[in-house]
Amino acid sequence: MMATIRSSVPSRATIGAGMGFLLDFHYSDTWADPGKQIIPEAWRSARSIDELTGLLKNYTKDVVAALVSAGARPDMVQIGNEITPGMLIHVPSANTDCWGNDSVVNPEGLTGRATNQNWDNLAALLKAGIAGVKEVDDTIKIMLHVENTEDVDGVSWWVNSAKTRGVAFDVLGLSCYTAFQGQPEVWQNTFNTLAETFPDLSFAIAEYNPERTKANQIMRDLPDGRGLGTFFWEPTQSGSWGTSLFTQQQGGAYKANSDDFAEFEALKASFGL
Repeated sequence: MMATIRSSVPSRATIGAGMGFLLDFHYSDTWADPGKQIIPEAWRSARSIDELTGLLKNYTKDVVAALVSAGARPDMVQIGNEITPGMLIHVPSANTDCWGNDSVVNPEGLTGRATNQNWDNLAALLKAGIAGVKEVDDTIKIMLHVENTEDVDGVSWWVNSAKTRGVAFDVLGLSCYTAFQGQPEVWQNTFNTLAETFPDLSFAIAEYNPERTKANQIMRDLPDGRGLGTFFWEPTQSGSWGTSLFTQQQGGAYKANSDDFAEFEALKASFGL
């Protein structure tokens, strides 16, 4: 089962390095994103939403408890990755590759799809994950992460759908790639609108790559310190999302790209850090 670790804002967990610890559950055996939310193989025999929520809650609780016990308490836990369409939706087909592409909606019909007809199931799954975290440590912040930053009305509908069903969370994370979510002025409008619409929420850019200075300025400028920070993707690999921060050298070592890190140093200075 997949989870990723991201670090950004100062916290107790990695205070020595000046970073915090965000634990991102994909709830999949491979990457989860808007195109694929594959139900883990070990959970595909579930025949009711209660059974599926029980599996999700126990797994979440076990992972968080193990980290806390080992002295690696997360500051924030993300329940699902880019779950705009929902989570625990797909199963592999005969054409599915190792990345989960070409999967299909679960033919058994049990899913966490984010549709008006199925949102109660998705809400139950989200609440189960949140409960698993809170039973270990009630002070850990909860993030939910969607990726349709270019569609402020769509994000608002998603958040309202969760909140009206009693899904209690602290932080809304959005993805901000110029290749997929438009230019920074689009992101800024979305964050500003959401900050006004949902005054109880804080915000983060859960994934970004180009427009690094602007992304961090957008977070810095949100009112009342409610922009918590940004999480860069992907530091060691370039792709359609953008370019890496490190270049692989002969022999396998990685070298930091000086121009990229100079941009972050300048940003740090401009923030007085």
